[in-house]
Amino acid sequence: MGCGKSSVAKQLSKQLGFLELDTDTAIEQLTGQSIPELFANKGEQNFRAQETRITKFLNSLDRIVVATGGGLPIYNDNMNHLLRTGLTIYLACDEETLAERIRKDQRARPLHAKSKNLVADITQRLNSRKPIYNEAHLVIDANNTVQNIVGNIIDKIKGSR
Repeated sequence: MGCGKSSVAKQLSKQLGFLELDTDTAIEQLTGQSIPELFANKGEQNFRAQETRITKFLNSLDRIVVATGGGLPIYNDNMNHLLRTGLTIYLACDEETLAERIRKDQRARPLHAKSKNLVADITQRLNSRKPIYNEAHLVIDANNTVQNIVGNIIDKIKGSR
């Protein structure tokens, strides 16, 4: 959360000439509710089930850049599915940068909306998730501008061919 997944996916898809899919946006369209509304009305477990549903749908798509929610890889064996489906990229970002970015729209982020110590909460969540995030095919430093992040991704992709 806050590392730039959605912004990077939009820019990367344009540069590659691929389609772009944001799983959170897709869930909002499928359910007719915003993510905070979905958390409030149906709970996190329902939201995670929606993420898994979309993850399984990705098998049928080609030439697409997908921005997942930060928790998607953590639940329901989604990361293993993503690793088999396509190239996965972890946008690694330090806790202070994440907190600075999240503060801009903290109320729209259900897992941090009521946080009293945002940096500590982010650190705890990130430390628990990093082992799975680090399984990604590529790890990219996201403490940068979107343009630089996208450029680094394209350089890594070209270098791995």
